[in-house]
Amino acid sequence: MKELYRRLYNDFYTFPEFDSCAHFVSMCGELYSKGTRRFMLIGRSTNGWGTLNTASETAFGGAAQAEFDDRKRWNWVESIGGTLYSTHDQDKSDLTKRYCIDKKPYWDYAKAIWSQLPGNVQSNDIWMESIAWSNLYKVSPKNSGNPSPKIQQIQLATCKEILKHELEIYRPSHILMITGFDWFFPFADLFENVKDSGNRNVLRGANKNAVYVEGTATYGDAKVVINCRPEWRDKAAFVSAALLAFEVVV
Repeated sequence: MKELYRRLYNDFYTFPEFDSCAHFVSMCGELYSKGTRRFMLIGRSTNGWGTLNTASETAFGGAAQAEFDDRKRWNWVESIGGTLYSTHDQDKSDLTKRYCIDKKPYWDYAKAIWSQLPGNVQSNDIWMESIAWSNLYKVSPKNSGNPSPKIQQIQLATCKEILKHELEIYRPSHILMITGFDWFFPFADLFENVKDSGNRNVLRGANKNAVYVEGTATYGDAKVVINCRPEWRDKAAFVSAALLAFEVVV
């Protein structure tokens, strides 16, 4: 991973805002490899994140390798009374003002899918300790938002190699990509048996979208399901469609 992130650093060599961007490294929990249900969740990019050491390509690559090897990086999540919150909130005294992970559709819907997949798994109060998590693009705006088309293009080739390396190391049994097919498509040649549903519906509202799975694929023995983004989507329908695509009877 070190060499790939050194390459990523050089991709942005002439991009002045690189030092102030968010730099993401995939995360894998301590319990991930202790069961046969090895679930990998992949999004588009982070919605705000930290930065790596940008003093040099060597420092950047070394910092990325250290994070990739660390299986205790879910320490940004804590369970309070069974509900998950971010530990990065400035004011931790008022739960109503804290970032509640369980209320975010991305995490909530993914958990519902993960919990019903076949295979045994070890888990604790923080269910993410049992999964691997990544994003298609590793560099994005620091505070919020997806990378612009320009920033996507700068990093695309290297991000494809990084994702390939992640998949080879994690060896997932199930891959859920909550990206939509349009975002998945530039990475499609990493996968086999890619099928595009051909259906898109971006109407907002829980009952205004009947298409939740926008594509499927395989990666080795792993089944890949590409879902639309979960915002404004009915949870039960979103989860059921993904499980059906994973060939799980619900």
